[in-house]
Amino acid sequence: MRPTEPTQAVAERASIGSECRGIPIRTPDLANRYLVIPNTALSEPTVSIEVVADNSLTREMLCGFLGSEDDFVVIRGVSWNEADRRSGAVPPDVIVLDIDEISSGAVRITRSLIRAFPDAAIVVLNSGGPGHVLYDMLEIGVRCFLHKGISRTELVTSIRGVASVENQITVTVPREFLTCGGPSSRGRLSAREEQVVRLVGEAMTNRQIANALSITEGTVKRHLRSIFDKLGAVSRIDAVNRYRTLEGRQDSA
Repeated sequence: MRPTEPTQAVAERASIGSECRGIPIRTPDLANRYLVIPNTALSEPTVSIEVVADNSLTREMLCGFLGSEDDFVVIRGVSWNEADRRSGAVPPDVIVLDIDEISSGAVRITRSLIRAFPDAAIVVLNSGGPGHVLYDMLEIGVRCFLHKGISRTELVTSIRGVASVENQITVTVPREFLTCGGPSSRGRLSAREEQVVRLVGEAMTNRQIANALSITEGTVKRHLRSIFDKLGAVSRIDAVNRYRTLEGRQDSA
């Protein structure tokens, strides 16, 4: 049976020729020798996430299951109104927007979030609607557009993807969502909507437009909401300018 080696000899062999990387610990009896202990406590990179959803139950569910991922940290969950008023907050890596209906107001707030947090990847969860809203959102800077029919795994994978690859754009939607609303059909107004937007361009009020077309003011407002959504406009002037640009392209085609 071999005699037990002196502690000094063990320490010398552990320190000489060791290829381990870690925390050096000075041995008490060797002034110039180190015993290297591997450091396995290196932290994994994390993705900080903000969730924006008006429905409190949806917001809590998203915050809950995203926060359960080891590499995700949910720093806050807010409503759309709160998101619009909070420009000085700590910037997240990813902002998840739950949008049931992509209206002109939702587009405006999304734009403001992109301006406030230019380095954050915007992820939109949408339940469906006119196909052109996908292209509208991608145009203003949204990096990930997902249909709410996706699985939890697909959502988590998509968030990791846009967080790790700066120029990546991820789209997961049903096929019909694209075929019914591609660029060729974007901004296509009905004949009545074209009449309304042209009268808006003449600086007419809703009441004046209603009188001119023999319809109610409520009908004028409904037409304007549809016009705003189809053109991605945020104001009456913006709608007129977008319509004129679109009309000019169609005339030159």
